[in-house]
Amino acid sequence: PTSFGSQRRQFPSNNSYVPNKRLRNTNILGYVDLDEVFNKSFTFFNGKGLVKRTICKLPDPKSLFEEEKWKLENFQELKTILNDTKSKLNDLNLKDWHSHTTNTNIAGDVIKKIRQRIQPEFLTQAWCKMYECLMSFSLQPKSIENNNVLNSLHLCEAPGAFITALHHFLQTYYPDVQWNWLATTLNPYHESNDLSHMIPDDRFMLHTLPHWTFGADGTGDLMNLDNLCHLQAQVCETLQGNVTLVTADGSIDCQTNPAE
Repeated sequence: PTSFGSQRRQFPSNNSYVPNKRLRNTNILGYVDLDEVFNKSFTFFNGKGLVKRTICKLPDPKSLFEEEKWKLENFQELKTILNDTKSKLNDLNLKDWHSHTTNTNIAGDVIKKIRQRIQPEFLTQAWCKMYECLMSFSLQPKSIENNNVLNSLHLCEAPGAFITALHHFLQTYYPDVQWNWLATTLNPYHESNDLSHMIPDDRFMLHTLPHWTFGADGTGDLMNLDNLCHLQAQVCETLQGNVTLVTADGSIDCQTNPAE
């Protein structure tokens, strides 16, 4: 595959680059600094401040889910305000609204340009997200350079774009690496899985099924403790318990229940 280039370039200034040509007919660019938008990054630390750090320790699993349900009242107030604002869109035609968001998306032409110039395998927005993470941060473990091996685990992975993005990255920068991967997601072939809660796209999965695991009950639901234990056993068996990169890109489609 062809790479984006070995250098991690900054995006050009507003005057020379417009990632969505449709924006030229609007005044949106007058309110947006493209350099700030496309080069935005965050750093999170344990503890308070940048100097003093504490080691974050997970609680004892036996102590989880022992407390009664609780709510933050100020968050509930914000939720009400947010839902009131979103309700103003109720009378708008959904097709027109999607057209509006497409035409005002600052990064609207990014996928199109990548497809034209590079033609990567299984290009999606998730592919771009993963590749940007790989290019912006040092996610590749030392094992790649030390023994030329990478073991990766991919959670909530359907339809598989994080994997194909990682494959493109490895073929571009580490073509000789021995890559072993295992993925799990809600099983698109299991009758008990609600189609509205999953991504029933198996174009990539169908050709890589030996690398996928769907838990003890076959659903792929990681909210099931038995499936988590089964995944742990699979990792020990398939990847010898030595995972050096874990990705997770799960989300919930709330279109049918936007208030939540």
